Amino acid sequence: MPNLLAIVEVDKEKRVQCGQPGCGHVVYKAIHIIQEGDELLVLGSTCFAKRYEGFKGLGETIYGGGAGRKLTDAQRELLMNNTAELLAQFKAEDQEQLRLPDEALSQPSLPSPNSPLPPRQMAYRQLSSGSSSSPWPWASPGRSMLYIHFKDGTGWIRVEHKDGEQRLVPWPQFEGWDETWPSTVGTVDHALECLHVRQIQYALNYLRQFSAWDKVYGTWRDLKAELDRQVKSPNT
Repeated sequence: MPNLLAIVEVDKEKRVQCGQPGCGHVVYKAIHIIQEGDELLVLGSTCFAKRYEGFKGLGETIYGGGAGRKLTDAQRELLMNNTAELLAQFKAEDQEQLRLPDEALSQPSLPSPNSPLPPRQMAYRQLSSGSSSSPWPWASPGRSMLYIHFKDGTGWIRVEHKDGEQRLVPWPQFEGWDETWPSTVGTVDHALECLHVRQIQYALNYLRQFSAWDKVYGTWRDLKAELDRQVKSPNT
């Protein structure tokens, strides 16, 4: 079965050729790298969707998150002439990210996994629950959400953005949410009140060191029911 390895982009003035036979177009955004048998394919988004029955036809990318990572000039050359070497770089970067938690835990500003998180001043939001759609207009519709619950009563929700990348939303909102986790987990997006996460597996591995439990919810209605229960029984 084909695997979607990565989605990348290059500068517009340095566009590359789509590898779909008979296409002939040059592309610079949402360049899809696919492993199909022993062959590595480099396709534009339109040809990818046609070939694999939609943009989600092969599921999530293996390296680098769901949105196109910008390539350097050197990486662009590898994309064109040695795609396997470019993918080897991505794999090495991911392996380095997985080693980061041990280093991050040595920072004195972060609690150890065996220590409770400090008390939070929490503000519970009134979020609508009238449908299975999420209350965030920027969220990708029809995607599952992961709720991570912490012993101090806080929670974080993994939500997929329409751009294909993941966000971590603090719930309930509390003062200092934007300073809770190191930047290796995610970068702060104050406009959307969440963290922008590019390495979701690393982020989840890190957060689970401190969490009490987590669970995936297929619809917002199901997750909202859990959030309401947490408000009524905050110590569970």
